Amino acid sequence: MTSRLLLEAGAAYRREDYAVPIRFRRPGDPRLDLISVLDVGTNIVYRGPTIPGGGGAGGSGWTDSISWTPQVRAAVSYVAGAHALKVGFNETYLKAHDSSAINNYGYGYIFFNGTPILLTQSAAPYEVHGSAPWDLGIYAQERWTLRRLTLDLGLRYSYFGNSFPAQTFGPAPLVPNRNFTLPAGTFYSMKDLTPRLGAAYDLFGTGRTALKVAANKYLYAPGPLTGNPATTIISSANRSWNDLPGVATRVTGVLGNGNFIPDCDLTNPASNGECGPLPRTFGQAVSATTYDPATYTDWGVRQYNWEFSGSVQHELVRQVSLDVGYFRRIFGNFTVTHNRALPASAYDQYSVTAPVDPGLGSNSGQVISDLYDLNPAYTVGGIPTDIYQTLADSIGKEYSHWNGVDINVRARMARLNVSGGLSTGRTSIDNCDVVRKLIVVNTAVSNSGGTASSSAGGYK
Repeated sequence: MTSRLLLEAGAAYRREDYAVPIRFRRPGDPRLDLISVLDVGTNIVYRGPTIPGGGGAGGSGWTDSISWTPQVRAAVSYVAGAHALKVGFNETYLKAHDSSAINNYGYGYIFFNGTPILLTQSAAPYEVHGSAPWDLGIYAQERWTLRRLTLDLGLRYSYFGNSFPAQTFGPAPLVPNRNFTLPAGTFYSMKDLTPRLGAAYDLFGTGRTALKVAANKYLYAPGPLTGNPATTIISSANRSWNDLPGVATRVTGVLGNGNFIPDCDLTNPASNGECGPLPRTFGQAVSATTYDPATYTDWGVRQYNWEFSGSVQHELVRQVSLDVGYFRRIFGNFTVTHNRALPASAYDQYSVTAPVDPGLGSNSGQVISDLYDLNPAYTVGGIPTDIYQTLADSIGKEYSHWNGVDINVRARMARLNVSGGLSTGRTSIDNCDVVRKLIVVNTAVSNSGGTASSSAGGYK
């Protein structure tokens, strides 16, 4: 606009579309007549396509996920000698659509070394829709140069919110009576202020040695479907299947016939024919978790990462520099999930004596205590559940820190750039205070991330 005033603006649009394992499920496709088999004795899947890592054991399923992401940004910069100011915003709108389908039969087989033992029934087809219309950032940053000192000062306001429309779930092959609508709603509504601070100092005034420090806060990026009740659909479930010739099925007494066909009414959740019972929640939306509003609404509740750094950069010889830096990251706003239906008194404490073995070191022959087991009285009629997710800090102290050092050498010549270095770091995690109060397995970890080296070069 002028020699001192600059206006920037831009827009982008991205669509991602991926399907597993078949792009489109078309009527008449011969693959729809394939029933997959998962043999848990050999850990092999055959006869039909399955969803890698999901879809239920042996479930012959297809998923198609589409996302649309338009983005806009704009900024105004004012530069006046030793002073530069920039103010701007960026907004991302994310819309997601997930669809799940199944073969013509609605189920898959689970074998053990060639013998049928279970069926995995699917509640597909169904779809899940959601969006995050607000992933907004508004920021202001300023750079001041005061003789040998340069300051970078910035502050960013962030807002993230997601929503979902009313969604209707109708009949499917194995849930012919399903017909319900989940209401529209919202979940996330999170606001944050995050600083971006940095400083560089020319140590000797020669331009060859610089001291640099920085402190920046970054935020976790949640997904658009989190909190959507449609994601709680019990999409698959296993039921026992007896196909052994001449062997009576439990409860029903029906003899298996070895024809590798489940001779039972799969739409009936009760035991019948060769099949055992099916959970009555199959195909329904069952929210197993209650979320503390402090984890998804209001100010400063999003998971974050503070990063602090200090480094020295020195020119060894002309166009060759050495950079040594220390980095520390502090993560926070952890969440914890626990079953409120089981109080601490529901667990019985016990101890065991370790065997005498030199390989156990100081634990050899010692009493290992602080072990807990659920009292059998709480398992009668099924373990009660009231799953609740809240901030870990509301229960106890938890931390996760990372400390590391980077050493890099860079050489910049007329037509050749070369860089290389070493990086080492260590992560420390301690959530003992939280798990001790929740009576679950203690986990305290402090481990080294090892040392890595890298190099890169370019020639023009």
